[in-house]
Formats: sequence, C-alpha cells, structure tokens
Amino acid sequence: MMNNRSFKMETIFRNGSTATSIDSDSLPDPQVLPKPANRKLTTEYKVGILQEVEAYHDRGAIGTPLRREGLYSSSLTAFSAKKEDFDRHVLAAVQQHNGDEDSLLESAE
Repeated sequence: MMNNRSFKMETIFRNGSTATSIDSDSLPDPQVLPKPANRKLTTEYKVGILQEVEAYHDRGAIGTPLRREGLYSSSLTAFSAKKEDFDRHVLAAVQQHNGDEDSLLESAE
C-alpha cells in the first residue's frame, strides 16, 4: 500500500546535468484489480446458439453468431458434447423404462 506522500526522483550526473524527473503522482496505482467473473451461460442459451449455428449452411457463416456473442469455436464443441451426453442419458432412461416414453414423461411430472 502506498502512503499519501508524494515524491520526486531526479538523477544528477557527475557533470552536473540532471535527468528528467519522475513525479510519483504520474505513476500508475500498483494495486491489482480483481479479475472479472466469467459469464454463466444457461442451458437454454447454449441450445439456442447451437440451433442458430446449425441453421447456417455455409461453414464460414458460423463465425457470425460467435463474434456477436463473444464465443470461441471450442465453446460450440463443448456445448455440442454436453447436448450429446444429455441426449444419451435421456435415451438410456427411455430404454430402461421398457421404451414406454409416455409413462416416463408422466412419472417425471
């Protein structure tokens, strides 16, 4: 923590000339700022982005929603992997429930 005293630095050379002085008021504050928190993306948001990207037929156009939302292409890979895992778990639950999807939905309610 810096104290409130102002100081000035000056270098004096043997020949009597001086270097440019540095005023302590012009120095940046050494305190480290807190790191901003990462965004928490909801499942609905991730699914919406995946649906929007899937609607593009031209591979180069995929960058449009990524730039707009400030996402990387690796985010799409992660979103897609999580969606596939979820779909696999739902399919396994349906198959475990003897394939009767209607009774599975009724028991969830």
